[in-house]
Amino acid sequence: MSHLKELRIKAGYKTAKEITPLLGITPSAIYQIEGGRKQPSVKLAIKMANLYNCFLENIFRPIYTTNSCNDKTINTNGDNKGCDKGGIII
Repeated sequence: MSHLKELRIKAGYKTAKEITPLLGITPSAIYQIEGGRKQPSVKLAIKMANLYNCFLENIFRPIYTTNSCNDKTINTNGDNKGCDKGGIII
């Protein structure tokens, strides 16, 4: 599952079609963005971050980038605890 789809579902939107009128885009566009075939514009990414209640940077990069305990990671809450379910490689 893509990180954008995870953010959408975590925000309480089960389907991509639910958010398209809120973002002012077509269902095709959100499927392409969630599928990694297109990048959202900065303006759209700001709308998505507000709708998903996340940081703008989370729209442009995955929240979970590693499952390895060998990588130094930072949890999404900002503390550095090494291996966790989600982390950003640093």
